[in-house]
Order: sequence, then structure tokens, then C-alpha cells
Amino acid sequence: MSRVNKKTKICYVLPVYDSRTDTHFGYIYDLLVRAGERMDIYVVIERARDGVASIPNAKGVYVQRFRFFPLRVIENFFILFAARVRGYSSFYVHYSYVSAFNAGLVTRFFSGTSYYWNCGMPWLFGEDGSLKTVLDMVHVLVTGTPRMADVYASVYNIPRKKIKILPNWISVAEFAVSFSEEEKNTLRKKLAIPFGEKIVLFVHRLSERKGTKLLPQIISSLAQRNAITVIVGDGPDRETLESSLVELDVAQSVRMVGGVPHGELPLYYAIADLFVMPSLEEGFPHVLLEAMAYGVPFVATDVGGVLDIVPPPFRQYVVSPDNPGDFIVKAGNLLSRTPEEHIEIQHLFRGWVRQYDISLVVHKFEELFHS
Repeated sequence: MSRVNKKTKICYVLPVYDSRTDTHFGYIYDLLVRAGERMDIYVVIERARDGVASIPNAKGVYVQRFRFFPLRVIENFFILFAARVRGYSSFYVHYSYVSAFNAGLVTRFFSGTSYYWNCGMPWLFGEDGSLKTVLDMVHVLVTGTPRMADVYASVYNIPRKKIKILPNWISVAEFAVSFSEEEKNTLRKKLAIPFGEKIVLFVHRLSERKGTKLLPQIISSLAQRNAITVIVGDGPDRETLESSLVELDVAQSVRMVGGVPHGELPLYYAIADLFVMPSLEEGFPHVLLEAMAYGVPFVATDVGGVLDIVPPPFRQYVVSPDNPGDFIVKAGNLLSRTPEEHIEIQHLFRGWVRQYDISLVVHKFEELFHS
């Protein structure tokens, strides 16, 4: 039988599984379900909520059992080795250092190819740890955009030919769903936002690298325009952020929602007039794909691969993370846009974001293993 008629076989390693996740991992689950229709995928999961995971269409799913770290490392190695014995010669690891290192060992000693996804700039915060060792061990680094590939090649002295590009993805149909006015008004009432007030949306982990130190200044300025900022997400900086908002006397202009399951996010975008992403570090932020899929204008900082995924006519709203004043001015301009400008932005975004639809990216994912 020719290769054309055979299903591509890969062992995919996930660090975390949670069906109610409020992180980007929900996108990976969707990709695996779709890819499983075309490929033979064996999924290894390092940690799963309640020890249970379900990936429809996967050839098999193994959830690691041990909690004691040394035993987990050993278990991980032998599970990957067992997958190799069963004929899986391609290993794709999402972020996990341990699994990437073990996949590199297995494929170097017993043949095969190890792929490692990483897309971020952890070295900016002194958290790159053993990443250089992992990158040297694996055969291929997979990252989200050309700019990110160049950054990794420069920072870690990796040959550019060792790096492949796979964009992040979104289900455009899921985020383009139309909500009734009743549904949107129900959420506004739940958030105690008076009808007619502008809504600014922030969806991210509350941490320094996601711009929480810049948020109070941005929120304070937008509050003067009678805008309410809805903050979706949680994290280590929540208390500090709340204290800063009280000090600036703008807490009444903020709604702290906490984590929201991935499937419930579209309604928040549906009520938003503006999205803000003041991050100090990013790779390929899914939140910008979400905003574009729903036609919500945004101001974002020029970090990581952000410029690569923003349509050229809108790049004027990607600003330096060192210039919060420019961020605030651009945000104010977008809040004051005319209805005609709003429609123009929606058309621009919805046309541009189609290239990142999951139906297209799943093919690019499979092509990784044949190039």
C-alpha cells in the first residue's frame, strides 16, 4: 500500500487536559478531534482533571498515573517508548519540557522524529529554564509565525531550517455565531452594565507578562469615556490589580469575571465594543483571532508574532509596549469610531481571519509530518 493511502501516524503529547478549560488548550482538543478523522493519533496526557480524558477519533489515549515527579518522568519515557514499539515514529509535544526531552531520546536512540511546539518569549522573564537543552534534543521546533521562528533562531542559536511554522487556529463558524439581543442584554444585566455604555474586553491570564501593570492606567483613561472594562481571566496579579483600581477610584468601572470556559467566550466578544491586549510577552495570541472572528476592533502591543497575524491596514493599532500613552490614544480613537468605520473593520477582520480557520490548519498540521 502506498503512503498516500496510509494514515499518518503520530504520538501527540499534551501536558494538561480539562474539558472545562479556560485556556488555549481547548483549541488543541478540537484540532485533535478533527485530525483524528484523517490521521492515526495516539494521545499521551501528563495530567487530566479527575484522571479522565476523552479525545474522540484518537487511536488511543493514555493519562499518566504517577504524581511523584521522578516516577512521572520514568513513566513518561516508557509510555513514549511503548508508542515507538507500536509503530509511532513521529512524536509531537506541546510545551512540556519533560515529554519533549523524552521524545528526543526515544527518537534518537530508536529512530523517528520529535516535534516540539513552543511559542512565547519566556526568556524575557528569566523563565526559559532548560528550554535550550530541550531545543537541542528535539529534531524540529514548531512555532506560530515567521517572526517567532526568527526570534528562536537568534536567541537559542538554532538553525532556521530546524524550525517549522504552524499557525494557531480558530473555528470561525463558532466565533461568528449571531447572538440575539436578548442573549446579549442578559449578559449585560448579569454584569450590571447599563444599556448604552461602551464595553472594553480583556481576556487573559492576570500576570505581569500579560500587561496587568498597564491595565489600571488604560482602564482609568477609558472610564472617562464612560466605558466599562470587563476582565475575563484570573491569575497571580488579581489582588494587586484590584488594589490599583481602587487606588485610582475606577473599580466601579470594572467587572472582574474570573475564568470563563472556552465555549462561553463568544458571548463576551459579542457584547464588546473594543478589545485590549497590553501584553509584555506573547507568541501567537489566540485572543486576537477571537476578536477578529467576531469583528471586534482591538489595540495590542507589538510583542512576539503579533504583527504577523494582524491585517496590514490595521497594524497602526499595534503599539510599543513601552508607550502606554499611545495605547490609550489608539483605544480612545477606536471607541469613537463611526458606524461606517465599524463595518469596515468587521469586513477586514472576517476576511483576514479565515486563513486561520481550523478546517485549513488541520491540513497544515498533517503536512508537517511529510515535509
